[in-house]
Amino acid sequence: MINRTVKLNAVILISLIILSYISISLTVILLIVGFLLIPPIAVIAYVSAHGIPLLRSEIEGLLRSGKDFLLISVSKEYITLEPQFRKGLD
Repeated sequence: MINRTVKLNAVILISLIILSYISISLTVILLIVGFLLIPPIAVIAYVSAHGIPLLRSEIEGLLRSGKDFLLISVSKEYITLEPQFRKGLD
């Protein structure tokens, strides 16, 4: 099994070989674009992976509770789902 240091050295060597074939200005542009795009993409992926299942389970729990509909309250700080009962519509 190859240890971690050998893998890191191999990645650095391959990166240097690739960088030697492209211009320095292109390398700088690629680094800047990478630093600008990778963090938002990582946040979107994290929120999608962890937030959507959480929202789905909360909404399913509210729907299983027997309430007739949900009221969505929106303010500057919060978005709230509130279960509501229908009164006297029979």
